[in-house]
Amino acid sequence: MECPNCGLLNPEDAIRCDCGYYFGVGKLDKSSNLKGIGGWLALLIFRFWMAALSGILVLPRSRMLGSLIICSATSIAILLGKKKRLGVTLAKIYFVLECILWVLFTILAIMEGEDVVMIWKYAGYALGCIIFLAYLYRSRRVQNTYA
Repeated sequence: MECPNCGLLNPEDAIRCDCGYYFGVGKLDKSSNLKGIGGWLALLIFRFWMAALSGILVLPRSRMLGSLIICSATSIAILLGKKKRLGVTLAKIYFVLECILWVLFTILAIMEGEDVVMIWKYAGYALGCIIFLAYLYRSRRVQNTYA
């Protein structure tokens, strides 16, 4: 049978076309069209490039930490940009470790009686990591692009 959405020939017993059109209900599944680098995924890759640049700022204070940030963030950005599944796995690991770091900073700031603004700043960074982790696990675009 021919798909009314894209014209692709499908087996007679097909439930869904490759383009996302469902034959039984006559509707297009828009989430299957989410593929490629765009939207929040593009923002995520941009975030890794910015993390790599921030590693340069850390270099004068700590060569090892700065080098680690530059290498890991650059590698993840390149792998995600080339649509390699390993990039998603490394990004998840990166965000888990970064979230742990910011939670520890938040706890230390509370224990040392630091300014409330700094405490909320650290907690906000941890929350940002959690949001990106959720995106990597739940996003249709990520699932379709790195399948």
